[in-house]
Amino acid sequence: MKLKKLYLQDFRQFQQKTWQFGDRLNLIIAKNGAGKTTILEAIYLLATARSFRASKTNELIRFDQEIGRAYALIDQDLKLGLTLTHGSLGGKKTAVKHYTVGKAKKRQIDFIGNLLVACFRPEDLRLIEGSSSRRREYLDDPLSITNKNYYQAKKNYQASLIRRNKTLQAIKNGDLTTNSLSYWDQNLLNYGTIIHQARSIFFHFLNHEFESPLSFKANYLHSQVTQARLEQYRVAELAIGHTLIGPHKDDFEIITNFNGHEASLMTYGSRGQHRLAVLWLKLAELSYLEKITNQKPILLLDDIFSELDQEAQALVWNMVNEQQTIITSTDEQWRQQFSFPHVEEISVVQDSQI
Repeated sequence: MKLKKLYLQDFRQFQQKTWQFGDRLNLIIAKNGAGKTTILEAIYLLATARSFRASKTNELIRFDQEIGRAYALIDQDLKLGLTLTHGSLGGKKTAVKHYTVGKAKKRQIDFIGNLLVACFRPEDLRLIEGSSSRRREYLDDPLSITNKNYYQAKKNYQASLIRRNKTLQAIKNGDLTTNSLSYWDQNLLNYGTIIHQARSIFFHFLNHEFESPLSFKANYLHSQVTQARLEQYRVAELAIGHTLIGPHKDDFEIITNFNGHEASLMTYGSRGQHRLAVLWLKLAELSYLEKITNQKPILLLDDIFSELDQEAQALVWNMVNEQQTIITSTDEQWRQQFSFPHVEEISVVQDSQI
């Protein structure tokens, strides 16, 4: 898979810009604040339908503008389009995101996955010791892109979880009876099973199919949701008013060998080992996407080299040499250090549309 062009209009600080990309290594070297990360954010958004840094869609729209647009031209001249709004146009309510593939309007579920990307940012280096929600996000990206059942189950599960928590709170306040939980319990069971199955398959791939020079393993700490466990936690959930088990409580830990004994990196690993483990996870994500889709995803590297030691940098270069890669950096020295046979810098085309 190759990204040929990216066009942004009223997207964050960009009024109107088009970038053309080479087939191998593309460099974006500029000072902080120039919009390097915004370019990667837009590509990621076109792949996954979500931003890796904005919590609300309107944060992506240029100040004082009604709408923002992002378009990508990929293989076989397929055009992906995303129009962003504040939730209204001309005084009428509308969706905050509108999707097109070619000239056809698409639902979000049919839009994601047309563009395959794996993104590596400095924030990802805290994946091992960071919150469990960050690790669940790592799982959600490749699974949502490649598995529509997972994507839909995750969406339905989140909606059901919100309603179930409100029901628990209402029962706690004496406004409803415990019978009101039956429907939401069944939803959690149905959608939670789909999510757990997909995540289990992914961890099997990490531990038994993925080949890597790094010797790590991933231990899936899943919060199983069954009828028996729902009943087991019923009293505690009613006491606090929210759901205590299920995929929203899932986590995983990275295991490696310490002096002949396997142990968790979170407890015993050094900072350097944590960073190597994150690279292992990113390599696994790339490999998984390629296995499921039979296409090489685009690798996005957002100013990470200053954060890595020489061993980690060497591993990144091996990643770069396998597929189209877009790298951002503030440091001009990287321009001289790329030694690949097909090095192409990004060319910027002013005021032109795809």
